[in-house]
Amino acid sequence: SNSNKVRLSSGLITATPLSISCAYYASSLGSFKTLISLCNSGAAQDRNLFALKVNSADQASAEAATGAGIWNGASSTSVVAGWNFVAGVWASSTSRSGFVNGGGKGTGTNSATPSSINRMTVGSQDNAGSGQPTASGDRIAEVGVWNVALSDEEIAALGKGISPLLVRPQSLVAYLPLIRDLVDPKGNAFAVVGSLSAADHAPIYGVS
Repeated sequence: SNSNKVRLSSGLITATPLSISCAYYASSLGSFKTLISLCNSGAAQDRNLFALKVNSADQASAEAATGAGIWNGASSTSVVAGWNFVAGVWASSTSRSGFVNGGGKGTGTNSATPSSINRMTVGSQDNAGSGQPTASGDRIAEVGVWNVALSDEEIAALGKGISPLLVRPQSLVAYLPLIRDLVDPKGNAFAVVGSLSAADHAPIYGVS
């Protein structure tokens, strides 16, 4: 498994609504990968978390898990090898949607209310189970987390490579461009667990 990740020792957002987006470089296809999680650090795999994943069908999956089970909203379209823009919107406890490159919206409506969220991680579930990390050749950049449910139009803009800084900025609670360092202009103190390496960045528009 890939033990390299970026972690914030805070839940940041612990309940719906919330939205998460990122640029994701897929080095391989066909397996579950956790891109970003808001989790209960002591929980078992796929328990008490919100997670933006790519599933084994390469769909973007907005997951909500409780102690009782897992519920997803998976995109109707799939990521491809190389750079993609992936997003999830958790509008309420009964609505979560996954998107690829701003479209392909797929929504799940089962009721799920994760509890005791105390950690945010890029690249892993990062709980006691710690399953489904990204692959060693994968890349994640331009991570944005909002405390609102972004509209389909806003997700479409992100899917075109518009910077998260330009999408509902008053509700953006974390932003990690992941360009050479971990500086979050929102002031969150992320830290590297393991090690990270430099690679070409995703194309982003609207910032200099």
